Amino acid sequence: MKYLNPAVEKIERAFRISRSLKKETFSLDDAWQAGVMREIRKIGSDSREFGFGAFLARYAWPMAPLTIVIIAMIAVSVIVTFNITDNYDLAETFFENPIRFAMTQILDV
Repeated sequence: MKYLNPAVEKIERAFRISRSLKKETFSLDDAWQAGVMREIRKIGSDSREFGFGAFLARYAWPMAPLTIVIIAMIAVSVIVTFNITDNYDLAETFFENPIRFAMTQILDV
């Protein structure tokens, strides 16, 4: 095959020569395959990702539904504890009749 780069041609020629000189046969038995698979498994366990993205993928995203439930429970408890509905009633009264609301505030009735 013709390449534009002469360095690639030299490398290809060297591979062709080394392949033609190598006439050995290898026996690939079960022990060899087990050893190769063991090495592959070892490489896989050592190549764990580190960083913020891996942290999110491993810990934060699985906990997201639980976090939403906890935030909802806290919001409900805050609403019940501080009785926010009184403020809602007060605002509703102001929007229905602002003059009456103002007089009620002025006269402190």
